[in-house]
Amino acid sequence: CGWRRAVPQSLSSAGRMRRALPARDATPAAFAPYGWVVQATEDGAPFDAKTEPALAGFGAAGAAPPRFYVMRLPARGLASDRITHHKAVTQTLGGLGDRPWFLVVAAPTGGNPPGPLTAFRVPAQTFIVLKAGTWHAGPLFDGETEGEKHGERDFFNAELADTNVVDHTTHVFEGGPVEVVP
Repeated sequence: CGWRRAVPQSLSSAGRMRRALPARDATPAAFAPYGWVVQATEDGAPFDAKTEPALAGFGAAGAAPPRFYVMRLPARGLASDRITHHKAVTQTLGGLGDRPWFLVVAAPTGGNPPGPLTAFRVPAQTFIVLKAGTWHAGPLFDGETEGEKHGERDFFNAELADTNVVDHTTHVFEGGPVEVVP
């Protein structure tokens, strides 16, 4: 599903057009162009390079140290007016809790703007590892489910300590935000 194709559009409350982007399930095969879907494996299982990512940029000469932390995000709904990429490093995201979340991605490119967009529904207890350069918007969630603290959610995040300072490119959509349709 690409945002350049004819997709349903509606007027947002701010008067800007929203492009609807239907969500696909984040399966290893569907997500492969953008990165890896990581789910639980048995303890002691050997490394499998076909299904488990090597983290690009981590440990590279001159690179900042890896940063693994719990990121608390406010509920912003299922729409985004921008998308970001990190050219030199992978990023790993995983939602805590028992609810799915959403991520909008575009294939890694050397330029700006990104190519066609795809939205994914990421299952609970699942991590996403983005390939270096993959454009991404999210994690996105609506915050309307009972049990979420004040519409916030926690996510594991692994990136380099200085990723958002030295390797952060953002593209703002000219025609208005994209909105994930669950």
